[in-house]
Amino acid sequence: MPKVQRNQNEVLRSYVMEFAAFTTDGSVLFCKYCEAPVTASKKFQVQQHLKTSKHIRLEAVKSNSAQKEQQLLLACSNVNRVIANIKKIFLKAPSRTVRFKEIAPSTPLVPSPVVTRWGSWIDAAMYYGKNFDVIEAVIATFDPEEAQRIQESKILLETEGMKESLLFIATNFACISSTITRLEERGLLLSSAISLVNGVLDELKSLQSDAYYGKLSNVLYKNKGFEKLKKVSQIMCGEAIIDETVQPLTMSNMLCMKHAPIISCDVERVFSEYKAMLTDNRRSFNFENLRHHVIIKCNHNL
Repeated sequence: MPKVQRNQNEVLRSYVMEFAAFTTDGSVLFCKYCEAPVTASKKFQVQQHLKTSKHIRLEAVKSNSAQKEQQLLLACSNVNRVIANIKKIFLKAPSRTVRFKEIAPSTPLVPSPVVTRWGSWIDAAMYYGKNFDVIEAVIATFDPEEAQRIQESKILLETEGMKESLLFIATNFACISSTITRLEERGLLLSSAISLVNGVLDELKSLQSDAYYGKLSNVLYKNKGFEKLKKVSQIMCGEAIIDETVQPLTMSNMLCMKHAPIISCDVERVFSEYKAMLTDNRRSFNFENLRHHVIIKCNHNL
């Protein structure tokens, strides 16, 4: 009986299942550690690639980096649970807020970070790092039988390494929150925005562990749009020449990019403006009214 020959897609997917170091789109076998395509006509070619010094070295480096990232995620997971639990403790019962003000009248109330605003989460972690003893004393006055979140919060606050995690975040990542706030400013120069991001990279690069710097660098490297804006900023500052990396942008396009935003904050502001403008109770709102409103909104800073 003749041997049934498998198609290329099946062969490549079998290599992915057998060797965890590869991915495939059905036509090319790609090494996750070397970030390069691998010849896969025969199985021995794939096995030879796994034995190369380059692959072994990069696998060791990235595995070590992955372990550091997992440690960071574990620490941040406990911090996140503390922030979420204590936030809900005070939201659910106004009487607890009154108790907080009685015990610590000079301490601000616990913050309520928003999931979609990462800067607010870092600000919350900084708050808990600064006021840890006060928060712990207030939570200790609450009855753990009253709510499950009170019991969980008490356990988390006593968890080994919690104080160290909060101190680490407050000390090393405060620059991220302040930078996000600066990037949200209207009329910010493109060159200034790029400098702010580079400043965060420099701050993270100075840390003892390179996992944080490597993570942000990798995210920015994969963002081709950011790389193009960075190139345009360098051209505007006279530090680079126009080449194929900025295509399909033209001279006319780049002349309009002096204040180009690198975040979507302005887009979100526009959505809010349109939502307020096009409410259901504007029953006699016509295009002429819309034109006047748009003119007012576009020139409100004049």
